[in-house]
Amino acid sequence: LRLHHYTSFTVPEILNFGHRYAFIFITSILSLLYSSSRLASTTTFQLQAKNTISSSKIIYLLRTLPAEKYYTMVYLTICRYLANHPPAIVVPVVINALAMLRMTQLVPFDEVPDLKFGFTPKQMHELMQEQWGQEGCQAYVDSAFLDLCPYMEAYAVIFGTLLILGARRQGWDEKVAFLGAITMIMDVGETVILRRACQLVVLVVVDEQPFLSDVWIQASSLFNQLKWVLFALSLFTIAAAFILPRRSISSNKKKITK
Repeated sequence: LRLHHYTSFTVPEILNFGHRYAFIFITSILSLLYSSSRLASTTTFQLQAKNTISSSKIIYLLRTLPAEKYYTMVYLTICRYLANHPPAIVVPVVINALAMLRMTQLVPFDEVPDLKFGFTPKQMHELMQEQWGQEGCQAYVDSAFLDLCPYMEAYAVIFGTLLILGARRQGWDEKVAFLGAITMIMDVGETVILRRACQLVVLVVVDEQPFLSDVWIQASSLFNQLKWVLFALSLFTIAAAFILPRRSISSNKKKITK
C-alpha cells in the first residue's frame, strides 16, 4: 500500500502538487471554453478602445465578469496588445530564449523526452531510473519548473500574437489564436506527469525505486504527440497566413490601444 501511494496520483497529491500551476491550468483550459467574439463586445474592450479605463471600472469589471471570461480575456488582451504593438513581442521572445537557455544547461536537449514524438513507459523507466538516476531526475524537475513557467506562457503568447497578425492579414477569425493556448495545455499535461515521475525517482522509499504507473506515462505520451501535432498546425497556419496574398480586411481591423 505504501509503494502504491508513491507510484500513483491521489487527489490530495494532485492538489498539493498542482497548486503552483493552478493559474496556468485554469487560464489555459478556460480559454478554450469561451470564444473571443463574445469578449469583443464586452465593456472591457469598449473602455479600452475609448482609452477611458479607471481603477474603479476595472474593479467593477473584475467583480462582475465571470472568472472563465476573465482568464480568456487575459490571454487575448496580451496577444492583441502585442499584435497592435509588434516591437513589444521582443519581450516574450527574450523570456522564452532565456528560459530555454537555462533548461538546456540543466538537461541536454538530446536527453529530454519532451522533444520526442511519443514514448513508452519502458523507455521512460530506462531513462529516468537507469540513465539519469536521482541526480538527473532532480535536474529535470528543476528544468520542468522553468518549462511550466515562464517558457510555456511565453511561446503561447508568441504563437497567439503571430496567429492574430496572420488572421488580420487574411481576414480570419482571431479565435485562431487559441491554437497557441491549446498547444500549451498539451505541453502542461505532458510535463506535469513527467516531472512527477522524476520526483518519485528522487524519493527513494526504503530500498525500492518507486515509479509512476504506466497509465500516467502513456497519458503523458499522448499529450506529447498532441502537442507536436498542434505545434506543427500552428506553424503551418502562421506560414500560410503570411505567404498567401493579403486579403482585404479593412472591416476587421479593430485595434485596441492601451
